[in-house]
Amino acid sequence: MNILYFCIGDLSKSCAERTHVSEIVNNFAKLGHYVHLIALEKGDLKLHPNVKFYKLFPFVNKRFLSLITLYAQKAHVENLIRKIVKKENIHLIYERHNEYDYGVKIGKKFGIKTVMELNGVSSQEAKLQGASEDQVRAIDNKELDRIKCADKIVAVSDGIKKYYSSLGVEKNKFVVIPNCVDSVLFKPMDKNNCRKKLGFCGFPIIGFVGSFRPYQGLEAAIEMMPYVLKEMPQARLVLVGDAGKHNNFQFHPTIDELKESAKRLKVEKNVIFTGRITSDLIPLYINSFDLCLNIHKGLSFDGYFLGWPVKLFEYLACGRPVICSSIPDVKEIIQNYNCGICVEPDNPKKFAEKIIFLIRNKKMCDMYGENGRKTVLENYTWKCAANKLLSEFENV
Repeated sequence: MNILYFCIGDLSKSCAERTHVSEIVNNFAKLGHYVHLIALEKGDLKLHPNVKFYKLFPFVNKRFLSLITLYAQKAHVENLIRKIVKKENIHLIYERHNEYDYGVKIGKKFGIKTVMELNGVSSQEAKLQGASEDQVRAIDNKELDRIKCADKIVAVSDGIKKYYSSLGVEKNKFVVIPNCVDSVLFKPMDKNNCRKKLGFCGFPIIGFVGSFRPYQGLEAAIEMMPYVLKEMPQARLVLVGDAGKHNNFQFHPTIDELKESAKRLKVEKNVIFTGRITSDLIPLYINSFDLCLNIHKGLSFDGYFLGWPVKLFEYLACGRPVICSSIPDVKEIIQNYNCGICVEPDNPKKFAEKIIFLIRNKKMCDMYGENGRKTVLENYTWKCAANKLLSEFENV
């Protein structure tokens, strides 16, 4: 099969999008298919010989575009896609959701089957950033126009499916395939060796790796520390990552804001902020943790998270026990495979109790870690995801 994969991301930057796109296209190629990847940049990204890369000229946010520039941008993308479709006998267009949706609409013009991948709900993320109800409705209306054009919709969580289904998108168009993990890169490593390399001593470590967003529950993680420290005064909370910006919008909470929260609760000496790190160091940090946090607050619909935490499978792949918020689809995995504990996110004292309990029960931690690693290898590698996608393509 000849697949055109369209996204407007900069794949030269270390981020979840780079990982997701590269893993999917490379696994499509390994399974015998030819992929034509369109993106802004690829940098040093390693691609399979069966993956051909096409570079877009830099995109500018629509808010800053003149009508002439917008037209030129649209013409450039449409011409590029049209040339690839005609020359390479494309059988399917796979588009990673973005605000332009050129791939799906051009696929319709050419009578080519189209698939759109949804990694979140733009309107609800905008709402967390202060958008009004009118703005939220306007975003939803634009999104629905794009989404309904696709022949198949790949959602990374049940929450995304439920949200858009409630707005009238046909349920049978959806397939839910969560973000997965590279089980070769993320693997169990000797905890003591990892700690030596990172300069950590023998204190208990509770860890988080990821982007600092309003829905990540990082304030709750800091709020639980006074309870943890009553029982384990030497414990450390290690937060790896930062808030960052998108289209000049500053996400929150920032590191400075979280530091202020830690200072207010008098736990600042026990909370470590690493800032942004290179992707090759992430497995090292995860393997240095005694247990890992996956807390989510807000950004939900009907109790379901409107996204999928990539870090969850990274933690499990490294054989680390996890403590998660009781989100239905996450809870199902944790409980079905017995690889961690789920707690209500609004109860920092309860989170602290479970953390103390796990750190003091090494056998249980080891059991959860082994079960988590096994779960990933059998169900949640990128190869598993690629196989599921290809199976769905046959039904488009």
